[in-house]
Parts: sequence; structure tokens; C-alpha cells
Amino acid sequence: MLDQLGLRASLQDIASRFFISREYVSRRFKQEFGMNISEYMEKVRIDNAKILLSNEKYLIATIAEMAATRMAGISAKFSAS
Repeated sequence: MLDQLGLRASLQDIASRFFISREYVSRRFKQEFGMNISEYMEKVRIDNAKILLSNEKYLIATIAEMAATRMAGISAKFSAS
């Protein structure tokens, strides 16, 4: 679902697409996946950044931009892993 909408999709975008309330989407997503949508989207961005970091083709700054995450956010997540 989120892949079709893109990682920048908001909760409202998802709810509007399926003609349901934001609250319902949020509640059901958390029930199904054990995390809210923004946590999931952050996890996907971090996982994608980790994959890109294994490829020496890109600079870290480029990867941060591609992941739509600031450098500090990526650094904090990797140091916690």
C-alpha cells in the first residue's frame, strides 16, 4: 500500500485514497504492524539507506538526500543499531 503511494504519503493521503478516516487508518495500521505509519516510513527509509551505504557508488550525503532524511537522523539511527 505505502509503496504505491510513495514514502512521502501522509496519513491523510492514504485515508483519502481509500475513502476512510485518518483515525481508522492509523488505528488499523498500528494493530496490524505494531507501529504507526510514520515509524514504519522512517524504518523503510533507514533500511533503504543501509542498503545504499553498502554500495560505495554513493556519497553519504547523497544517500541521506535519497533517503529524505537529514544526516544527523541517519547517524543517530545507525549508532543505535
